[in-house]
Amino acid sequence: QEYSGSGDRTQQRRGRSFIVFKLSVLVSSTFLFFVTTTLVAFTLKETQDRMLNFTFHLQQSVRQGSPIGHLVATHVIEN
Repeated sequence: QEYSGSGDRTQQRRGRSFIVFKLSVLVSSTFLFFVTTTLVAFTLKETQDRMLNFTFHLQQSVRQGSPIGHLVATHVIEN
């Protein structure tokens, strides 16, 4: 009987260990999901802001009849 009781305790430990493992995988996956989505959102927002800024300056240059080569070169170098 002692052997059976010892086996039950081992089985319980394995069960708890498995649950802890599954929870750690879930927490890690959730963390990575939020970090990744935050970085993607930040990158897209920065890209959108830069493109809107470039479009605004390009529109001003075209309206004024200014050359746009410098503007395009600056945009390419900065981005």
